Formats: sequence, C-alpha cells, structure tokens
Amino acid sequence: MIIVTGGAGFISSNIVHALNARGYRDILIVDDLEDGENYKNLRGLHFIDYQHKDDFSPPRRGGDFDRDGHRRDLPRGRMLGYDGV
Repeated sequence: MIIVTGGAGFISSNIVHALNARGYRDILIVDDLEDGENYKNLRGLHFIDYQHKDDFSPPRRGGDFDRDGHRRDLPRGRMLGYDGV
C-alpha cells in the first residue's frame, strides 16, 4: 500500500494520478477535506481509501513502510507527503 499524505492537494493528487498511470491502485489518501476545496482534485483518481489526517496514525519505522519525503522514488510501501502529517 502507498500512503499519500496531503493527497487531495494539487501536487499530491498529481502524484496519485502518476501512480495510477503506472498501475498503482492500492493507495491511501490522508488529508483534511472538511472545507471541500480540494475534493475536486480526487475526482477520477483510483485509491482504496481516504482517511482524515487527525485519524491517521503513521506506521512505525521498520515495518511495511518507511517515512520518506515528498516526490522521491515511488516504490510500494513508501509514504509520500509534504504537509507534516
């Protein structure tokens, strides 16, 4: 699974789009959609779930995920994000 924090934002939603183009669908979007502004960025994207940022608990290092920065290489099991979630 790929976790994309801030996934409804302009940059991260385009990362999800690029992942979809490469065949990735096992994506969890973590963001805050309460204001409804960025929901439009998720239309047409394929992901398995959305989670509000306040309800998200990042996996521990050394498990299936490593916390890496935004816009790095995108193999399975990486967390992507830029908003500190």
